[in-house]
Amino acid sequence: MGNILTTEILATALGLATDQLLDLAARAPRMYRHKRKPKKSGRGMRTIDAPLPDLKKVQRKLLDNVLAMSHTHPSLFGSKGHAIKSAVRCHTKKAVVITMDISDFFPSIKDFMVRRALLSRGVPADAAKVMTRLMTCNNHLPQGAPTSTRMAMLVLEPAAAEIERLIAS
Repeated sequence: MGNILTTEILATALGLATDQLLDLAARAPRMYRHKRKPKKSGRGMRTIDAPLPDLKKVQRKLLDNVLAMSHTHPSLFGSKGHAIKSAVRCHTKKAVVITMDISDFFPSIKDFMVRRALLSRGVPADAAKVMTRLMTCNNHLPQGAPTSTRMAMLVLEPAAAEIERLIAS
């Protein structure tokens, strides 16, 4: 990502004209189908916010052409291509293994956190605002969007680095 990612360059990376990108970003938070389904644990319900096809296509391009290029902490797993076996392998024969689960994970990652993570990676404010609008729904990361897992990893990277630093000390 970084400072070279202007809104115009972002539009090109997504196969859109700049005015099309800005129009889509303005409409994006309303371009979801909402569905509630039981959690796997059987306790409570989960809301799936599935983007409509036009938005999902752009989110996939955003994931593949922009977000996939940014570094994430090696202890963060969950994106496509990171199998559970890969996550477990680095913990084999360790004296202690700690796992964490964040309740209502995607809804707990708010739009300001997404914007802050993008800005901290050098994305200019105008491009960060557009990207945030393309990736959030109801002021949080939607469970069901192709960009949500990768963006969550970018938001959580500072926490993962701090946990690793604390463990090492």
